[in-house]
Amino acid sequence: MISVRYINRPNWQKVASDPAALLSDLESESVFIVRGYLAAESCDQIKSDCQNFAKANGATWSPLLNDCPDYYRIHNNYPNAHVKTVQNGWYFHTWNNKFAQIFAMPGIAELFELKQRLGGLADESFLTNKADMGPVARMVVHQYPRGGGGQEEHIDPVSNFARCQTVIQASSPGVDYQSGGFFVRDSSGSVTELDELTKKGDLVVMSPGVRHGVGAIDSSADLKWDSSDGRWIIMPIILLSDHFADTAERPKKVVTRGSR
Repeated sequence: MISVRYINRPNWQKVASDPAALLSDLESESVFIVRGYLAAESCDQIKSDCQNFAKANGATWSPLLNDCPDYYRIHNNYPNAHVKTVQNGWYFHTWNNKFAQIFAMPGIAELFELKQRLGGLADESFLTNKADMGPVARMVVHQYPRGGGGQEEHIDPVSNFARCQTVIQASSPGVDYQSGGFFVRDSSGSVTELDELTKKGDLVVMSPGVRHGVGAIDSSADLKWDSSDGRWIIMPIILLSDHFADTAERPKKVVTRGSR
């Protein structure tokens, strides 16, 4: 059964300092909501920068190989996607300038340190690796637009560099959108709606192996890909590049009887 635990920044630092206990909690389907983890002003700055990036560069895609450029992508239920989604996505890499700007915001570096501790990683080489050298860090920003933005229910890969999922709520539920949003499903099939429990700047920490998805955002509205509202999230992640053809490291769609 999902157990949602609300916690402030100082107490979260105490929890995060004990990797074994935290992993045990996450693996028993506990979800932590850390209040006010990232300043609302930082969330808004990242969102504004992303929209400016999209206007300046247009939508494209690049495989995650050495010297991969930062890019903006429109996801609209691509048939070959591991998990179908309707969203705008931005992808920033350590070897380009934008990553460093976000990394410098208070709280972001600590999330990569958390992933390092939970995975027992010997060092922070993922912050300096080229894509063909091993795991690399990436800053991901997603916007699920009003008018049906969302994501199929799925689980994310669990590995020694991805023992927890860290999702920063960058929008204000009830203001930027009215319905839909992030949900998790426990092992018994019970669903917990998380967006209605969060505010802009809150951090959600959970196991990647917990089933989750994004219910359609304001599905009756007109879909506008360039709108600034809808549901925004910021995710610092560590992953293997496309130099490594390991499909076990990709998200997997979950088909649940009665799922949305």
